[in-house]
Amino acid sequence: MDATLRVGDVEILSLTDGTIEFATPLTDVYPEVSFASWEPYRQRYPEVFAAPNAWRIHLGCYLVQSSGQTILVDTGLGPEPNARFMGPTGTLLAEMKVAGISPASVDLVFVTHSHADHIGWNLTPDGAPVFPNARYVMSRKEWDWVPGRIAAGAPGMAVAAQQMIPLGGLDRVDLLDGDSDLTNDVRAIETPGHTPGHMSLLVSSQGEKACITGDAIVHPAQLSEPDWHVRMDFDGDAAAATRSRLIDLIESEGMRIVSCHFPRPGYGNIIQLEGRRYWQAR
Repeated sequence: MDATLRVGDVEILSLTDGTIEFATPLTDVYPEVSFASWEPYRQRYPEVFAAPNAWRIHLGCYLVQSSGQTILVDTGLGPEPNARFMGPTGTLLAEMKVAGISPASVDLVFVTHSHADHIGWNLTPDGAPVFPNARYVMSRKEWDWVPGRIAAGAPGMAVAAQQMIPLGGLDRVDLLDGDSDLTNDVRAIETPGHTPGHMSLLVSSQGEKACITGDAIVHPAQLSEPDWHVRMDFDGDAAAATRSRLIDLIESEGMRIVSCHFPRPGYGNIIQLEGRRYWQAR
């Protein structure tokens, strides 16, 4: 497996915090999609099915080298106790060590959104930043939305209370108001629906392009079925509309897809077969 993708002058390294198998049946995670409707995708993408009605999901993070900046995209599910509801302690830091990447070398941690499996290694158990020299960058809409969800006891938000909110008191957070450039080659764009402030990254360099989608697209079947949304979407209709627009953009611009939850390393392309879109791994 080649874990590195070059997009012009930009280098993207695929890292993982592990792979999990949902205990919740797939037909409950996607409540509007019947068991039978999944059959073509069981055949095409067997690696994302732990069983005919069970989802196997990769917890991907990405290290982006651009314009002298080292950007870590999301921090996975993290250690115990964060990971206990899905699986064992995550492997992100161990993988970084094997790759010769020090947490101190990370300049920016880009947070696509606030769900537990994307923020788990933000802080150590004693509340210090895991990436001691990094600014943590995210949408202002997302940052402002999270406290109310924590107060309401929303599922998964206990991790945000531990791993996101304390960053404000450490003066570590840079908030983005709409689409924003992180470097000359990397631009954060609003992709709302999964959460109100969800963002993705567009990478463009030397005529080559890629999109790090975050959870705007979580399953390869959604390239063919953009209206299929997961139970975890805050606004399913908005998520579907965003997904359709993003897929159109990726296809029309000839971008590589860089997906946090597709099989590792998560790199691929949109292809057309008999008038339908599918994901093809790199």
